[in-house]
Amino acid sequence: MASILRVNTLTDASSNNSVALETVASGSAKAFSLTAADGASITDSFNVSGLTDTASGQQTIAFNNDFSSANHIVNANNGSGVDHFVTISTKAAGTQLLKSYDAGAAAFVDSIINMTAHGDLA
Repeated sequence: MASILRVNTLTDASSNNSVALETVASGSAKAFSLTAADGASITDSFNVSGLTDTASGQQTIAFNNDFSSANHIVNANNGSGVDHFVTISTKAAGTQLLKSYDAGAAAFVDSIINMTAHGDLA
């Protein structure tokens, strides 16, 4: 049988450190993904249903549970250990386009992309 725990505040065993449950729910990442260097697969994720390899260095992430709007916050970076930078492009409630760019080659290139998304889910 399932049970429900209803609390307003979480605290540690000594009651010295506490946090309101609303802070925990609002401040938690609602999605994350780690994509493989080939740009075509996901290594690890939460609330991500898939990835589309849109073009070289361009990946569209699809969320399992959509955000309430395209106004969610996305943080992304390059996890390949090389001089690529990641741009966040074309946000929608259910998808996010990420682009990995190699400034030295002046081109979009596939690389590992780490992404987290924060905001209200629909």
